[in-house]
Amino acid sequence: MSRYEAVIGLEVHAQLRTKSKIFCSCSTSFGAEPNENVCAVCAGMPGVLPVFNEKVVEYAAKMGMAIGCEINLTSVFARKNYFYPDLPKGYQISQFETPLCEHGRLDITVNGTEKTVGITRIHMEEGSFRCDANVSIRPRGQEELGTRAELKNMNSFRNVQRA
Repeated sequence: MSRYEAVIGLEVHAQLRTKSKIFCSCSTSFGAEPNENVCAVCAGMPGVLPVFNEKVVEYAAKMGMAIGCEINLTSVFARKNYFYPDLPKGYQISQFETPLCEHGRLDITVNGTEKTVGITRIHMEEGSFRCDANVSIRPRGQEELGTRAELKNMNSFRNVQRA
């Protein structure tokens, strides 16, 4: 038996099936012409403010209840500034300190063995399906995590496994 163990956390981003985007009324339809479903809010133009899609809260809360999360009655959004080539407006609206749902669990069967997967949080932000894997190696039995490596923007669980 190895003296070390890997601790792997998955950050899974899923796109909800809503008719409009989370912070504006632009359509979420797939296959539209480039820039067809873009407005001043999407582009981050000065002076515009986001308008929240309440259906997103409903769907996220339903998921939280389904996996036994604590549902926070108050939630906080933050503006995270990023300067990436694929994010022309330079920021992302996200929940960090106070997510909508916390401390859930999902029971799964793997090779005939029942396992429980802890769900740390469900929060709402812009984006679509992808998965980030956070991997840390530590001495077996130690609580403190070692140095973390983050594998970002994988678009399938098969790619996570391969990484």
